[in-house]
Amino acid sequence: MNSLKKSIAILFFTALTIAGAQVSFSIPGIIVPVTLQTLAILGAGLFLAPMAAFVSMLIYLIAGLFFPVFAGNTYGPEIFRGATAGYLLFFPIAAFFTSSFSKKFTDARGVFLLGVMAHFIIIIPGNLWSVLFNFTSPGQLPINVMWLLPATVIKSGILALMVPFIRKKMEAYGLAL
Repeated sequence: MNSLKKSIAILFFTALTIAGAQVSFSIPGIIVPVTLQTLAILGAGLFLAPMAAFVSMLIYLIAGLFFPVFAGNTYGPEIFRGATAGYLLFFPIAAFFTSSFSKKFTDARGVFLLGVMAHFIIIIPGNLWSVLFNFTSPGQLPINVMWLLPATVIKSGILALMVPFIRKKMEAYGLAL
């Protein structure tokens, strides 16, 4: 992939992550909102090389220092000291992980499994961060995970249905990344 195409693809998934952050809802008793960000994060991993996927999410985090790109139009360095920081900091790692295994998980079932695993790369450290820095109690950890599980399954299912179709269309038009 040439440099311009790669840069555009990286910024495209950064922009999708920003858009996904704006679609959010809260679950009572859970400090983090459920968003569509992970669809874009995992999409970056499924369509970009590992470092490109990582960089795309790193750009997202850096943008969040200066612009209201996070859920609820929040931004600034204080976000990285708050309850959602543990989730945010693992976005690049989840994208890298997804990309690293995306060639092995190409059918719908594999994409679903990869999506669930990548979600947990975000959910578990995010919840541990919340407990470690006293945003929530240790007893809340399994409750948080259980509340986030349905969204994980739904978003991974959406990816599982979409990705094989999108890959075929991209290859048909010579747009394979």
